[in-house]
Order: sequence, then structure tokens, then C-alpha cells
Amino acid sequence: MTKNLYIHCDGGFGNRFNALVVGLNICERGEFIPVISWPSTNVCRAFYDDIFEPKFLFTTNRLEEYSKNLDKFEFVLHENQLFWEIKYSSPYYFYSIDQIVSHYKNSEKNNLFYYNNLIPNYSDLDLSLISKISFKKEYHNIVNKFLKYEDYIGVHLRSTDFPQGTINFDEIYNRIENSEKVHFVCSDSLDIENKFRELNNVFTFPKKSYVSKINSSLDWRVSKGSIVDEKNKALSFNVERDVQSVKEAIIDLLILSKSDIMLTSNSTFLTTAKLLKSFYYDSSI
Repeated sequence: MTKNLYIHCDGGFGNRFNALVVGLNICERGEFIPVISWPSTNVCRAFYDDIFEPKFLFTTNRLEEYSKNLDKFEFVLHENQLFWEIKYSSPYYFYSIDQIVSHYKNSEKNNLFYYNNLIPNYSDLDLSLISKISFKKEYHNIVNKFLKYEDYIGVHLRSTDFPQGTINFDEIYNRIENSEKVHFVCSDSLDIENKFRELNNVFTFPKKSYVSKINSSLDWRVSKGSIVDEKNKALSFNVERDVQSVKEAIIDLLILSKSDIMLTSNSTFLTTAKLLKSFYYDSSI
């Protein structure tokens, strides 16, 4: 009997994309049926089919919704977030995709579960599979209509709930100001984009929605449990990314991935743009 691999994609978009890439690698190598588990949460309200062409089976289950059927799954988890009383394997216990496939195939269970928000350095990871993950055509249409440049530097400046990284925003501003090259700047902060848009060699995509705070009186990062989501789950990030803001972030991502990307942080969003630049556009027609 063919086994199903539930690829749980949770957290922000970059974290979800990481799980998707590795999960699809496992499915192709093991000939498992992929089931994309993509919940709507405060850090990403958009569903899987809001972003991608629905080429795979998908569900909107939150992690909590698997609690009633724990005995039906073989779990590989980076963290047992809900403290389930189960036996599970860490994705970092394995050194290759083939090892994970063997682990799953040796299980008596036909439903498999993979959840890891990072991409481990597996020796046989095939990142070219990214070319098979199709963003919805509407995003490409918007990007192609909007872009007026082919040669430009892409700058992602994550603000709000994320530290600036190793490069100070003011230093980046001065660098761009003294450059003759065109720069695309994208950020989760309208104020940041407005500041950089003052420069003659900067363009941004005009967005209508940005990340907001759940509780405006608190910082972007809070002690876990200071706020909870609509399911009463304790949160550490005081953020709300509605569907519109996620969709517009995908447009930013695609524009960024076409650029000569400036390294500004270790944000998973920036890492995803680099992956798309190497394996998505280069492999698509």
C-alpha cells in the first residue's frame, strides 16, 4: 500500500517553504503521496492554495488537530511542541533523505508525518525539486507587469519582529545612496520602505497591507503566554500577517528572487528568495 506523507508547514512563509521542499524530496525518493498540511495562523493567514497552484493534496489542519489520531502516524519532528506522548524521530538524527525514506518505509504505519521548519544539510537533498513548486500564475502576472528592470540589486529589510541582522539599515541606506545601480527594497515595515524610496535609485512594490500587532500596546516579541491566538495558543510573537499582506509578500519575494540579492540577515524569507533565484527561475520556462 502506498504511504501518505503529511508535510506540516507552519510558522512564517519561509519556515513553511523549508518544510515543503524537504517533504517533497522525501516523497519523490520514497514514492509517498504528499499531503500538504498548511494551517492558517497569526504568522501566515494565507492558505496553501492562496499561494501555490494546487498540484498536491492539502489540508488546513493545525498541529493540534492531529492530537486525536497520534497512533496512526509515524512522526519526524524538529520539536514536540504540544508535548504529545509519542515516540518520534528528530530530522537531525538522519544524514540523508534516503535514511528518512528507509525509516518511514520500515514503519508499519501508512500515514507519515514530517515537520521541520529548517532545511537540514542532507547529503542527497535535491533542491532542483523547487522548480516543481508552482506559485499561482496571478503572482507572476503582477511581477512581470510591474518590473521595468532586469539588472537590479534586491534588498530585504526585515523589521518588526526580527533584529536588523549584521548590517545596519542606515549603513545600507548610505551604500545605496552612493551607488549607481538600481535597487529593489522590500520590507515588512511601510516606514522603512518609505525612507528608502526617497532615494532616486530605489523602487518598491506598492503594498496595501503590512504585518501588524495583535496587541498594539506590546512589543513585537513578548514573553511566551503574554498573548494567545484565537485557539488560545500561547505566542512569543505579537504579529498578525493577514492574507493580503502574505500575498503581497509573495510578490516581493518573486521580485527579490530575480535580483542580485544583497545579504542583510539570516531571515528565512531572504533564504527562500536565494533558493528561488537558484532553482526556481533558472529551471522554469
